[in-house]
Amino acid sequence: LPPYAKQAVPGAGAVSTAAAGLMAFSHATAIECCKFNLRSNCLTYGPGLLPGPEGDVVRGAQLLLSAPDFMELADAALYLVGDMGRHVTGEVLAVDGGASIIAHNQLFRAEDAVWA
Repeated sequence: LPPYAKQAVPGAGAVSTAAAGLMAFSHATAIECCKFNLRSNCLTYGPGLLPGPEGDVVRGAQLLLSAPDFMELADAALYLVGDMGRHVTGEVLAVDGGASIIAHNQLFRAEDAVWA
């Protein structure tokens, strides 16, 4: 799911709505399929994985020093499908360097971060 899956972004209303629907579907699937011992989870990625200038604009709005890359997203997927994630279901795992925390915290300012 794209980084704007958890919040509305101007110009991306349709994508945000579809992504929210996918998250709700994943949660419902987790509830419905638990009796069969099946799991359902979602992955969201960080702004550092966006191509071009859009990724450059939001790259600094994260808590960790480095932006996530595609291998870290793949590692998260392997965690969810592997034995280590066997008790994880109905979750939305954000591989975004903390960007989703900042987006939901109106009091956080990037310049106040320790590394800024």
